[in-house]
Amino acid sequence: MRENLLFYGCPEVLNENCEETVKSIISKKLRIVENITLDRVHRLGKPSNGKCRPIVAKFHYYQLVRTTAITKTNDLKTTGLGIGIQQTKAVLQQRREKNALFNREKSAGKQVKRAGAKLLSRENGSSQFKEVTHYDKEGKLNVIAWNVNGLARKINDVDFQEYAKKYDLILLSENWLKKSSAKH
Repeated sequence: MRENLLFYGCPEVLNENCEETVKSIISKKLRIVENITLDRVHRLGKPSNGKCRPIVAKFHYYQLVRTTAITKTNDLKTTGLGIGIQQTKAVLQQRREKNALFNREKSAGKQVKRAGAKLLSRENGSSQFKEVTHYDKEGKLNVIAWNVNGLARKINDVDFQEYAKKYDLILLSENWLKKSSAKH
């Protein structure tokens, strides 16, 4: 998935050649003249009436095209086309969880953008984007305290690590009870 770019807003044509469509966008709309090698190109999802599915393209020399294409996406705004980096399911889930924060920052008049799973915003007139964290509307921290059985195992568990990203502060403890050697 890392070498994939998504092309949005490309009209679907019967028996289309997605590779030619992508190469046409890159050369004509983005004015990138390098010879581009594509490993795979296809539409995502099932066809539906009235919606054009995005095209996913895996680039053989990804870095060359990605940096140029992503920086030139503003040229596409008037055409109705868009380009994005294909994200993993985990990143997409993290983005969905931050939609409320995204909307809050946007309604506060800030410029907001996403970078991977991070949500970044900046005040109008400011030159730097700052990461928006999980503070709720009252400015409180999301905190969890957990007495776990097998602390080392829990910390190394990938599912737990993903779950823990929802919180600003995590308190983990583990209690051990010594077996009593006293006879009753």
